[in-house]
Amino acid sequence: MIKNKISRGVLLGILSISVDGIAGLAIFPVLLYYQPKELAGLWILLTSFSALLNLAQAGLGPVITRMATEIKIDSTDSDIEKYYLKVNYCYRIVVFLVFCICALLYLFYIRDVLIKSNYLSSGIIVWAIMTLGYCLKIYATKNINTVNGYGELGWDKLIQIVVTVFSNIAYVIGLYFGLSLIFLATIFFIFSLVYLYGSKVILRIFVKMPKILSRKKINFSEVLDIFKQSLKVLILNLVSVIVLNVDILIVERFWGLNVIPLYSALVKIVTLIIAVSLLIQQMIYPYISLSWNTGVYKKARDLYLKGLMISLITSIVLSALLFLTAPILIPIWIGYGNYLGAKVFGPLLLFGIVYTHFHSHVSPILATGKKTYITPAITNGILSIILGLLGAKYFGINGIALGNIIASLIPTIYVVISTLRFFKTHSKYGGLANGEYKR
Repeated sequence: MIKNKISRGVLLGILSISVDGIAGLAIFPVLLYYQPKELAGLWILLTSFSALLNLAQAGLGPVITRMATEIKIDSTDSDIEKYYLKVNYCYRIVVFLVFCICALLYLFYIRDVLIKSNYLSSGIIVWAIMTLGYCLKIYATKNINTVNGYGELGWDKLIQIVVTVFSNIAYVIGLYFGLSLIFLATIFFIFSLVYLYGSKVILRIFVKMPKILSRKKINFSEVLDIFKQSLKVLILNLVSVIVLNVDILIVERFWGLNVIPLYSALVKIVTLIIAVSLLIQQMIYPYISLSWNTGVYKKARDLYLKGLMISLITSIVLSALLFLTAPILIPIWIGYGNYLGAKVFGPLLLFGIVYTHFHSHVSPILATGKKTYITPAITNGILSIILGLLGAKYFGINGIALGNIIASLIPTIYVVISTLRFFKTHSKYGGLANGEYKR
């Protein structure tokens, strides 16, 4: 049963990533064909903030998923109701934080970019509409995390497939008829609303919910405790966002908006490889958590090692394949003369492998709730900024990825050794080493 759910989740995840990837790759040449490079770069820049805004969840995702797993194992109706009240309260705070972050981004960064590109009046409207869309998508994640915690994997991917397909069809139609970025932002908002509604549907289908949530007050200290648990995850997520997105900001500062579409096209490919490679980690996360909470430590270790092997093999094979075919495929995709070359793409792909390796060890640890890697994460983030800037200054655009690789190596080595030792120790000396889940 568990294997079937993981397999279903993986298959739907691969399909979702494939659809999202194809749609994302397809929109690049359309943007470059129907929009000036500067406006195309602006749209890509504005949509790139989605990863940063996900940080407003303050690392709640893994914590909520683990809480939902515990509720599923053993709970009363009162426990379930209390869970939903706390989660709803947490995500109202999160939506407010998203709005505040969007406002700060505009005041201290986006406004300056819009002025430079002479797009201030329309750009304000675009960002305001996108802000509302981001708030809706973030709020939907509370439903997604609960469903995943109950072990019903992959259904959120099905919603994402529908949203991706129809939203990108709308984008292409709008660009074909010469509509502005305001239209694209409106489409983004509409399909964020669709995503929220879809998340509510799967929650009602798969999860036992109270018929009516009471209006009793929640003890704020309990909500604060949830955020305290998620703080370490937030730091890890913050580092991930810095490491994966700092290069776009560096490119904008050193080479301007015109180069962003060309560099982002390569980053998009690497991001897709990372997403496919780490998909298995998302699917096994709730089951590692379940194994750990029920004392079956050996099973948790087995899932961790299998996930690690699958993630690494996938990352290496896909990276090698795309590196070899890039000189032929990328010019066909975004136009001849727009491929930045193997000296840029090669280091980006190598960085993707290192990043996948790092997170294939971190995710299983987070599922146990017993350990995090704050110091290595902070070290990685700081070094990525410093070495990325130095690489750009002294080695050109290919130096950004080289800087990120060097920044990631030492933290990755530490995390690998520590995680292997952690699971080996606990599976050998603790828990139901060869047992089944307690029911």
